[in-house]
Amino acid sequence: MLTSMKPIRAHIIQVLLLGILTPQVPFAAVEAKETVQGKQLRVTYVEGPITVTRGKKRTVRPLAEGSKIRLNVNNDGIVFAVKKARVLLIPLDDVTEVSYDASTHRVSRAVLGGVRDMMASSGNCYPPEGCGAMIVGGLMAAAVTAPFKYTNHFVNIIWQEQGEEQHLIFRVGKRDYGSLLAELGNATGRPWRNLAQEKKDVHEALSKTNHCQEPELAQDNLVLAPRNIGAMPGELNAVAECGFRIVRFESSPSVGPAARMRKEATPPANYEYRLLHTVRMSTMQKEMNQAGAQGFRLRQDSLMPYMGGTLAVIMERAPGTAQPHSQYLCYQTSRYSNLEKKIERGREQGYEPAATAVVGASRMLILEKPVD
Repeated sequence: MLTSMKPIRAHIIQVLLLGILTPQVPFAAVEAKETVQGKQLRVTYVEGPITVTRGKKRTVRPLAEGSKIRLNVNNDGIVFAVKKARVLLIPLDDVTEVSYDASTHRVSRAVLGGVRDMMASSGNCYPPEGCGAMIVGGLMAAAVTAPFKYTNHFVNIIWQEQGEEQHLIFRVGKRDYGSLLAELGNATGRPWRNLAQEKKDVHEALSKTNHCQEPELAQDNLVLAPRNIGAMPGELNAVAECGFRIVRFESSPSVGPAARMRKEATPPANYEYRLLHTVRMSTMQKEMNQAGAQGFRLRQDSLMPYMGGTLAVIMERAPGTAQPHSQYLCYQTSRYSNLEKKIERGREQGYEPAATAVVGASRMLILEKPVD
């Protein structure tokens, strides 16, 4: 018993010390230190069009989130490599935006997550085998680290490739992100955007009575990232009242959901938004069809995991009195072959695939059909 507890105690102590010693970084303080021109910088991949070839069959697969990649800025462009193989080259002239974002988390959550992963990896876990002490130790470590926070720093690059917009997100160390942003700004000739500060300013503007008159909402483009998903519909519609519309919805496991919005309407003819989320797909289908009958349509890029393994979607209604109606079918299955059958049956009834998503071990499918 004592012998089996040693690795658990050692791991908890290691997590505790790591949490306490984690450097605290200001939320959006970005200062350029030294140039990274010609240097290989190690960053962490989050999201974007990077694939790798692996296995004996040389299968091409998307790069896994959290993979380490190397970045280099030179005369060819922005070069990304996995080990020694170049996996992506972004020409400097094709870059349309470089932006910075940040997310702050409590160390205690990471500690509890580590304990949960340990229990999951140990298989059948019962108190006589040491899991009770593991839980108690984890709770004690979480209590001690509760006051401490850590900040992740993200860089987002947007560029045009064959007429289509591409974007790449990666995480950078606290000592490197300032110099990297300065170098990317100099190389591309485009000043980088501080999305972390912009989102904070937008939230402060929304608290004002005449929020549309605030400078942050008087511009043509902004990024809205609600503090929690429950506040998203209200904040989306508050911004839409100022003439904005979602042009792209981004949902990153690290940063969370965010909507890039552009001023495309003239108040009071505004876009409107609804957020739907539920445990049962039959309820989701019912609510989507109710919204569809009122002129709302699914934002195909808005599917995102919600609490408890459910799915959340955003529906949009354009300005105007006469709106086209849509009907929806929603399915959930754990087998890919079942999705193909659902698509075939849906097409026989006039439906087409609108969006798919993976939530846990389940695959979600939404089919859409216009109604005269």
